[in-house]
Amino acid sequence: MREESYFNPSPTPPNFEYYPYSDAALYDQSAQNLIIGADQNNKIILRPLYVFFLAFLHMIGGQKYDTVISFQIVFLAVIPALAYLLTFQIGGRPAGLVTAILLIFREKNSIELTNVIEVSHSKLLMSDVPTMALMLLMTYVLIKWLKRSSTTWHLGIVAGASFGLVMLVRSHQAQFIIPALLIGMFFSGGFQLKRGFQRSLVFVLGFAAVVFPWVLRNDQVNGKPAIESSEFYISWYAGAYTEPSDTVDVLPEESPDEYSRRIRSQIIQYVIDHPAELARIYASYFVRNEVDSVMYLPMSLKLYDPRSYVSEMKIWSDPLIDLRADSILIFFVTLGLISLGIGAAFQWYGFLGLLPLFIHFTYNFSMSLARISGWRFVLPVDWIFLLYFCVGLIHLTIILSSMIGIKTLSLDVNRDLNERPAEDLAETPSKVLLYFALFLIMGLALPLTEKIVPGHFVDLSPDQMASRFTADGPMVLNENVVTVEELKVFLETESGAKILIGRALYPSFYKAGDFWGDQQSATYLARDFNRLHFTLIGQKGALVFLPMDLPPDYFPHASDVFILGCETSGGIRALAVKIKDQPSFVTTSPWHGLTCFPRK
Repeated sequence: MREESYFNPSPTPPNFEYYPYSDAALYDQSAQNLIIGADQNNKIILRPLYVFFLAFLHMIGGQKYDTVISFQIVFLAVIPALAYLLTFQIGGRPAGLVTAILLIFREKNSIELTNVIEVSHSKLLMSDVPTMALMLLMTYVLIKWLKRSSTTWHLGIVAGASFGLVMLVRSHQAQFIIPALLIGMFFSGGFQLKRGFQRSLVFVLGFAAVVFPWVLRNDQVNGKPAIESSEFYISWYAGAYTEPSDTVDVLPEESPDEYSRRIRSQIIQYVIDHPAELARIYASYFVRNEVDSVMYLPMSLKLYDPRSYVSEMKIWSDPLIDLRADSILIFFVTLGLISLGIGAAFQWYGFLGLLPLFIHFTYNFSMSLARISGWRFVLPVDWIFLLYFCVGLIHLTIILSSMIGIKTLSLDVNRDLNERPAEDLAETPSKVLLYFALFLIMGLALPLTEKIVPGHFVDLSPDQMASRFTADGPMVLNENVVTVEELKVFLETESGAKILIGRALYPSFYKAGDFWGDQQSATYLARDFNRLHFTLIGQKGALVFLPMDLPPDYFPHASDVFILGCETSGGIRALAVKIKDQPSFVTTSPWHGLTCFPRK
């Protein structure tokens, strides 16, 4: 049985279905806009690859939340396999098996702890676990490539393309791991400047094949050659890097470029003025993320079910609480095993064995700059400590076994890095071009999909919509006949009067005073009365609320709707909503007529 969390609220009438909320709803709405060809609502797409992935899941799975989640899990089930393959590359087959098994148990526990502690998992429409999968893929392919001394350039194309996929899901954090990737390319197998530049060039080609088409799309649509909206992240950073006297809101008549320049200047000045304070803050966030990357590993010798374990340990509800003596001991044993795994990987593979660790540290550093920590933010890379933990655990097991005379266990890692596998000999320029072309097609698929998806809703003026929906005769609203002339008078004379068509997402009925989520102005004004609210996409995106005493009998999610209402500071207050192919309107109650009178 699924439990609600912040990102999927508890089901409500009329459909009693789970729907996404907050970031999850943002990604899903972008995917829904893509499905109906509403390009005007998708000029800025955050996490573009994940949005297209969600659109694909909706295309094959429909609009049922549980069905979409099930298909997502099918794709994310590759994570344990990737973890096994990666750990096998640097720690041997036994360590790979343990890593895969522990990741499966961790995901199970995360799902079970929904709404108990802050978690992100595969049953939420969030980009954290998919980013983790892509990080695993990139790290695995990169290490597999750099372990070869021969010029397996096609693997370099795949490694670069994998990094491009990561950037298309979480660009502002992933860009900070580039130094770690360069260290791997220049220092693995011994430092050679020429080989390092060759590797970097091939890696960049693979990266560009995936990312450049989307950057070009953003340049054409937004005038900015970027993967994601820099303005969005600038406004996000602004609150953390400004003086009390600074203004982070957009000033009157200030253009987006002027706003970005002003905020950048404020951020730079803040960094110059407060270096010591920022160093302390960065260190605090960095250490918090490092601790969180370890704390999901066992901290007790007793066996608990997940909920009892969290209740007993209390570190998730109060991070400053003192650990018990046995937990402190196990914590340092865990750190010792991680250190042993890191040391063993370095002993066997040099800098290449440390590459996952460098990726973890640089990604963590990016979060310190953004002043975010813990929870889902570190999830894309916190598995790296688990990897080294398992390598250290197996290595210690073999050491202890050999000490008591058991010689049959083996790490299976003593492979010659300078060995030239047979498949390396088959490297040809045509093979490299084939891989490049395949990933270029993948990169082009994103912007081309936007182009070829037809618009679901025709762009009509208010008068045209009024005529269209009264073509078969006057409308009947709550037993009152409304002619096209009366409808046009309403639109022309009532302040804020709106007539809209679009698709209604996430219809939910709440009683007066009830709501879900944060104290947002968009929903605050509607809380004084019973109402049905939903998100409208199409010609216009808006939050729509329909005051009514009881939930409607029929109002399916993702229905095409026609709306008569009034624009307010909190969204569209609907007076009447007609669901496509339904004969009658769902109207506000009590009915006061077709008027935008102030509602208190």
